[in-house]
Amino acid sequence: TGTPLQNNTTELWSLLHFLDGKTFSSLDDFVADFGELTDSTQVEKLNSLVRPYLLRRQKNDVEKSLAPLEETIIWVEITLFQKKIYRAVLERNRDVLVKGATNASVPSLINIQMELRKCCNHPFLIKGVEEGETHGLSRAEYLERLVYASGKYVLLDKLLPKLRADGHKVLIFSQ
Repeated sequence: TGTPLQNNTTELWSLLHFLDGKTFSSLDDFVADFGELTDSTQVEKLNSLVRPYLLRRQKNDVEKSLAPLEETIIWVEITLFQKKIYRAVLERNRDVLVKGATNASVPSLINIQMELRKCCNHPFLIKGVEEGETHGLSRAEYLERLVYASGKYVLLDKLLPKLRADGHKVLIFSQ
């Protein structure tokens, strides 16, 4: 993936399960075998198990006949709800963010840039917003609200079924 693991065997299992769900079917078994990695025999066993799934290459070793990387950037507009939450963060309006929900975590607005970035990804990443918007909803209503609260999720909701129908696999990393 090009993304470093954060020394977390659960994250490693997730990637391996994505690649080969039959071999890596049980997280519990994987964590039981490799959860702590306390001795060298565990590390050696894990290395031998993972080796067939790894490809380490350097630029000068890459196959020259491969097509060049194709990257498509899709600009996605934020939803009206995201705009409302974005403005509330800018104005430090906590009442709009938690929407009167009880027991809601009050968002920390000390780092405005981080909160705005969260809002652009999905407003439910801001503490209290999800609870305030989804309190009392059925599961189906909750899932619909979850998708339509974010422009990126709306795009994924439309794009992923088409990719799956065409037999593509998709791995999403988000910052």
